[in-house]
Amino acid sequence: LIDAVKEETGHNKVNIVCRCEGNVIVNAYFNMYTEEAKEEVESVIMYNSIASGAEIADELYSNKVDLDADAMNRFIDGFLDTSPVLDLVKETVNILTYAGVVDIGLDFIEDIYDKVSLNLMPRLIREIFGTCPGWWGMVSPEAFEDAKAFVLESDNTDGKYDKLIQKIDDYNVYKANARNILEELQSSGVKVYVIAKYGEQIYPVIENADLLGDGVVSLHKQTFNGATTSKLTNTLADDYIAERTEIGLADYISADKKVDGSTAAFAEHTWYIKNLPHHDYPWSVEFMVCDIFNYDGYATPADFGDKYPRYIHYEETMELIFNFTEPAMVGKLTPLTEDNANANNDTTDTSSRFVVLFKFIKAIINFIVSLFNK
Repeated sequence: LIDAVKEETGHNKVNIVCRCEGNVIVNAYFNMYTEEAKEEVESVIMYNSIASGAEIADELYSNKVDLDADAMNRFIDGFLDTSPVLDLVKETVNILTYAGVVDIGLDFIEDIYDKVSLNLMPRLIREIFGTCPGWWGMVSPEAFEDAKAFVLESDNTDGKYDKLIQKIDDYNVYKANARNILEELQSSGVKVYVIAKYGEQIYPVIENADLLGDGVVSLHKQTFNGATTSKLTNTLADDYIAERTEIGLADYISADKKVDGSTAAFAEHTWYIKNLPHHDYPWSVEFMVCDIFNYDGYATPADFGDKYPRYIHYEETMELIFNFTEPAMVGKLTPLTEDNANANNDTTDTSSRFVVLFKFIKAIINFIVSLFNK
């Protein structure tokens, strides 16, 4: 593909942007064709990367399942769109979470799961996606051996998975080398950038669902096991922030006090976008990607000022652009500041009986009004 692009455009070098599992593919290319990549790649943007793995795959493949009511509540709230019907569903789940009903239900499900998981889960994973090499590209090196033993080797008495195991073993070597290979390319002149997302509840079926991430993968892994973060619902400790500030790294602390970008790989060339889910790729970020590629030099957040600062707040907007016949997701990018630091997509609130009841009754009223309007 790179050869074809070079021939078509007449350029000797290409820019690459990879998203989600595309990062796994590009990481494999960098490992397999390192010397070629040094010569033919001008810039690469690793966008919400899973090249170092993703916790959702690590823990499901390793049978580390855990169901948490609050995490489930936040996930449903963020996953469902907004409408009178869906808002009523969200507030129903919210009030059931507050009352402890969801906890009881999840405890019952976990009891059943514990009894059947050792026999059921490996078979279920193999039937759905456990024999697809690409999905194994999401399993982190540190979880790989346990996951392989649980899903494949437990049913490999006749050697039927030997070739698959060899293939994913090779992929795992590339994943373990993901950060090193990018640093090697950077030292040879390739401009390496990272765009990471956070602020969304990770799928609430794993033990580490409270990590700060984009719903699928933690911010730490997106930054190649680099950025220091709080948990989803917490902030970095005051002592930690004071210590980082004292040594001159205050600019790397996010306005919401959840992220320290100074410890990330490629810290000077990394952008963080809050409240943008893993599966959403709005045009506003695509424009940002083009501006980074077109910058004359090795771009940093400081080079773009308030247009693309290190920490960005994302707000979903739909607009009619280009020749689209229907509005497309464009999105608004603004600097993350103290004023919008606490603005997020999570509308769940179980802080008090009054709040829970008020939101539930309001959702019922809006639902009834919508029926009358129809």
